[in-house]
Amino acid sequence: MDRTPLLAVLAGLSLFFTACDATDETGDSEANGETDDIPCHDQDGDGYGSPGDYRCRSGSEEDCDDGNAAVFPGAVEICDDLDNDCDGLVDEEGTINASTYYRDADEDGYGDPTSTTTACDMPSGYVANGADCDDQKADVHPGVDEYCNGYDDDCDGETDEDDAVDTTSWYADSDGDLYGNASVSVIACNPPDGYVADATDCDDAQPASHPGEVEDCCDGIDNDCNGLIDPDDSACRRALPTVTEPMGATWCGGRLWVSSRDQMAVLSFDASLKPGTTFYTPESEYIHGITCMWDGLWLVTYPSGSIYHFDTSGTCVGIIGNLGEYRQGMASDETGLFVVNGSTDASSYGIHKITTTGTEQEYLEVEALYSDLEWVSGELWAVAPDEVHVFNFRSGTTPVGSFDLPLASPVACAYDGEFVWWIGEGTAILGCPDW
Repeated sequence: MDRTPLLAVLAGLSLFFTACDATDETGDSEANGETDDIPCHDQDGDGYGSPGDYRCRSGSEEDCDDGNAAVFPGAVEICDDLDNDCDGLVDEEGTINASTYYRDADEDGYGDPTSTTTACDMPSGYVANGADCDDQKADVHPGVDEYCNGYDDDCDGETDEDDAVDTTSWYADSDGDLYGNASVSVIACNPPDGYVADATDCDDAQPASHPGEVEDCCDGIDNDCNGLIDPDDSACRRALPTVTEPMGATWCGGRLWVSSRDQMAVLSFDASLKPGTTFYTPESEYIHGITCMWDGLWLVTYPSGSIYHFDTSGTCVGIIGNLGEYRQGMASDETGLFVVNGSTDASSYGIHKITTTGTEQEYLEVEALYSDLEWVSGELWAVAPDEVHVFNFRSGTTPVGSFDLPLASPVACAYDGEFVWWIGEGTAILGCPDW
């Protein structure tokens, strides 16, 4: 039997087993698949294969995009519409270059800086700015007009500032009467201290002077701001239409008494000039001067120069006979009567001081013909054609003072203890005793 073929087979098996033993003993890298001769399946060179390949340096994690070296497991996620880290999510929250967006609840295009989110794309209901200062009011945000409404409309950190579109002019009220000075003003939403909305004060240094104030006919100021002071103001003038050609006046028994030459009568009025008692002299003479003493009326007539004494009911109590000469103006103090000598001769101008029985006590030569006299606060006022002369009766012929008449002459006057009533044709004016 030829054994040659069998020996050949045995020789081949021996060589096979020898080769296997050699590999196990040396730990050849080829046996573990790590030989340099067998490449990793990593097309983009990022260290991760697709599908996962144990021969790649990063192990068997699968590259989810083996055509992009920026995409592999563990990569940093960025906003690029790719799943960079192969976690199955694209541009998810936490992406490193995501933008911050702000909640815009009132949909005015401006976001709430306290309500934010980060995202690669702007979410619905969010905006890219956080400039809103009130995300509940759509009309409050940067760039709008500021209004005087208690809100910071334009989100500049200030409320109701002076450039608001509906500001008001405020006027200085230095005297605190709630009426302002039109020449001193500011523009603001709210009044500064010492300012008011009114601009009609005519004297901002005088609290008793403003529109609507009752005119004080004796303080020398324009109380009601109508441009007229005291006797020039209609508030100090009273109509007296029932008296024609007045010659004398006096205040007696709480009433104003006026003598009328034309009517040959004495007419009385209350403080509001409502007419009362009227009486006439027995001889129907012209009545010139009239005065009040001891709560009775004393009057002098023309042409006789007689002095009559009446009570306030109009009853004649007595008469002093003819004093002679022309007499007109009349006044009295607590001791006697003052009567003007009304002669047309300038050398005879004078004022007589007489008793109630007609006895002359004193005589004062003067340089003017006076139409009426009045005893005011211890001084004798004498009414001349264009002014009033003030006398201290015992100081001589020179007046101690004078002032212009508030009413064209002829005029009579009466003092009620507070005001001097100036009587003209159809008019009575309240004046001041310290003129």
